[in-house]
Amino acid sequence: MPKNLVFEGLCPTGLLGTPALEVELKSLIERTLTSILLYCLKELVEQEFKEFKWYLSDKVLKDFPPIPKGEVKSLDKMDAVDVMVKAYCTEGALKISLSILRKMTQQDLAQRLERDLQKCSLLPTPTGEDSEHKGIPPPSAVLTSHVSEIPPPSAVLTSHESLDKKRI
Repeated sequence: MPKNLVFEGLCPTGLLGTPALEVELKSLIERTLTSILLYCLKELVEQEFKEFKWYLSDKVLKDFPPIPKGEVKSLDKMDAVDVMVKAYCTEGALKISLSILRKMTQQDLAQRLERDLQKCSLLPTPTGEDSEHKGIPPPSAVLTSHVSEIPPPSAVLTSHESLDKKRI
């Protein structure tokens, strides 16, 4: 199963201090992402969703094996999200969904999905590259942007020490 690079980029091991917090954050992020994906799929009418499932059983992206036709045929939209996440992890499900929507010429829906993900601060604003993977950042880019917002421990200690000195 592919690694969930979005979570690993946002929260590398040890950043939150405890494994329990990391597990909770990962769970919250994944629930949010899968909800966004489900909301997007709900915008497809039945014939469009049938086409989406057809693409799922086809080789759409390198490193993403097709899901067998028999497994996808009877899926509803909620089950489709679950099957994609199980097969490709959360980030992979988003990536393949964006690719499929573009192949279906559902550009507006693909852009809306990207916009919704950007609102969650999980994707940077696209920079205009022509790749069908535009909008999916490398893990290092996500990690750098989020880690830079966290002050180093020395800065926190210094600010508390100066507060204590002012009180004395």
